[in-house]
Amino acid sequence: MTKTKKDGYWLNKKVAVTGAGGFLGSHFVTELESLGAEVSSFSREKVDLLSSEKTTIALSNIDVIVNCAAIDGNAEFKKNHAAEILDANMRISSNVLNAAKNNQIKEVVLISSSEIYSGFAPNPVKETDDYRTFGGHTESGYILSKRYSEILATLYQEQYGFNVYLPRPSNIFGPGDHFGEQSTRVIPSFISKIVTKMPIEIWGDGSQVKQFIYVKNVVDAVLSTVENKNNGVINISTNEYISILELAKKISSLLDIEADIRLDNTKSIGSKSRILDTTKMYQLTHTNPMSLEEGLVETIKWYKNKFYK
Repeated sequence: MTKTKKDGYWLNKKVAVTGAGGFLGSHFVTELESLGAEVSSFSREKVDLLSSEKTTIALSNIDVIVNCAAIDGNAEFKKNHAAEILDANMRISSNVLNAAKNNQIKEVVLISSSEIYSGFAPNPVKETDDYRTFGGHTESGYILSKRYSEILATLYQEQYGFNVYLPRPSNIFGPGDHFGEQSTRVIPSFISKIVTKMPIEIWGDGSQVKQFIYVKNVVDAVLSTVENKNNGVINISTNEYISILELAKKISSLLDIEADIRLDNTKSIGSKSRILDTTKMYQLTHTNPMSLEEGLVETIKWYKNKFYK
């Protein structure tokens, strides 16, 4: 049964959001402030999360930590910076968890990722179909860092007794993301390329399937797990999925601009399609995510208002 929203839960709660300057973190800040929380926003300019001492000092006198800080990027960046990503993201997770332990903070959210699932896991992928069941070797520093963070967080929860929440969202999109050449996500990249008449290059035949989730729905689902004390891992996504080629066509249609789509069959499509089982999310949170098309309409509207007033 879907949980109802707990009105007033966040009122006057002291919440630290790390990675607050990023896409997802900024949405957590906005939503928590609207719910009456006392939010402390930490970006890399404010606190060095690679320093255990500085992290512990910064995250003192806090009720809840929401950690969105991590090194991320597109597939090429992740491949070329695997060691850097693994090292930094492991240390960030360790330092945040130690800060919670040292400051006796009882609620910690570590944003994980659906990328932690192995290509051997069956679709739809349940939370139990992870590295504990379908390990699979990987040299991806990003994936390894997420797996490490989850394992360490679970051990800290068992040993030190605080609640750790490990949401695994699918591909996040929405207003406030990075568009243009700096974009590391497919939807803002497609939108900006179509609007600016740049070609869209899709690896393979474009049949690879993805799931997407509107950023505000991610925030809503995560906060709901904390409100209801549903700690542990949870998939966060809609039940929709779409091929990359069809996604490009859909965005083109919504923009009413013909896209220059080019398929590169010389390149691998990468990992197989990964479809998340969202049963747990619908059972344990009050979240009812908007459809992909609704989210795209809102994102396009924001993009046009931001860059083409």
